[in-house]
Amino acid sequence: MQPDVFNDGTLSFQLAANASGLSQVRVTAIDNGATNNTSVPQTFNILVTEINDPPLISLATDVIVAESQEVTIPNFFTNLDPIETGQTITPQFNYTGDPIFHITPSLDAGQTDLHFRLHDSASGTATVTFTATDNGGTANGGDNDTSVTFTITSS
Repeated sequence: MQPDVFNDGTLSFQLAANASGLSQVRVTAIDNGATNNTSVPQTFNILVTEINDPPLISLATDVIVAESQEVTIPNFFTNLDPIETGQTITPQFNYTGDPIFHITPSLDAGQTDLHFRLHDSASGTATVTFTATDNGGTANGGDNDTSVTFTITSS
């Protein structure tokens, strides 16, 4: 949407999604007089500072497995994206609930496959929170992490 100036002098504009940068705006006022009714053009800048977007995460589903298994689920994380080019993601897993893990959940190097191992005779459910943190920072109101929660149940 192009910037608009209302009769009371209020400036209105809408940014495009993920837009940042400098834009020069030129305004001319016109009244309803008969002659010489156009003002001298006025120019000003609108500077939109870039902020970091949080990573995107999509995952397959909750997990149910038999006890004492070592498990790798290919493509469990179907979309793990830092959004901005050149950023990297640091994964972190936390869990609550039953102590079913011999090896706690982790990601493979490609950041798509979920890996863990259950204790022998493990039974119960763990609620797992996965947090992806990118290295884009939080300056100017940016957001650098996203969390999703899923369950792993040992049957």
